[in-house]
Amino acid sequence: MCGESSQIIGIVNSVGSSYLKINIDIANFLCVDEDPLKAIEKLSPYMIYVHVKDFKEINEEYKDGDVIVSSGGKHYVGSVAGEGTVDLEGAFKKIKEANYNGYLSLEYEAQEDNKMGVKRSITNIKKILKEVAG
Repeated sequence: MCGESSQIIGIVNSVGSSYLKINIDIANFLCVDEDPLKAIEKLSPYMIYVHVKDFKEINEEYKDGDVIVSSGGKHYVGSVAGEGTVDLEGAFKKIKEANYNGYLSLEYEAQEDNKMGVKRSITNIKKILKEVAG
């Protein structure tokens, strides 16, 4: 589900159960024109799981593959993690600041060959995590 962080918080609060938590899907906030870093910060108290995904902003004329159009009209395609529009280093820093110590799951949606793209994504993620860890 793509939604603004305020909408997601509203759903969690309306349910009113400590058992309902959030899967932070980092790139999905671009679909609603929200800065992923700000969304992570707002949603971190509810965070139970993280999907690492990246999108690349493209122009309207792009015709290859699945194009995601944000609520504000920006166009994106899936990207190898760490090679797109999302500031993954900033996202991982926000996640670290929230004292999250759970799993990160790669969600790969790029048009490139899956085997090569996933391998590059994992390499990029490991490098960024190492930098964030200091």
